[in-house]
Amino acid sequence: MTLADINFNQIESPVEAQIPSDVTGLETILSTAAGFLTITGGILFLTMFIIGAYGWITAEGKPEKLDAARGRIVNAIIGMFILVAAFAAAAVIGFLLGIDILNLSAAIETITNR
Repeated sequence: MTLADINFNQIESPVEAQIPSDVTGLETILSTAAGFLTITGGILFLTMFIIGAYGWITAEGKPEKLDAARGRIVNAIIGMFILVAAFAAAAVIGFLLGIDILNLSAAIETITNR
């Protein structure tokens, strides 16, 4: 059997996506966007950190290459700090307002029901 012989339309997913029936399109879009941006930020941090580390390793002791690598690593760490700080700020603001901002579906439902 080759890969060309497989009928992919007959393959069933082992995991069924369960979306609550009370979730609206806006809630889904905002939750997905927030999750996507958080994951993208984490991936960018890892990528920039690894590129900076590789630059550091291959700098051969040249000060300009070391400075460039150091700058990339520092910028990656600053970016991750900003991402974590934004996440923490959202949690604190949500706590102060009494809205679970990090759970966007519940936050939107709370706002629309007022």
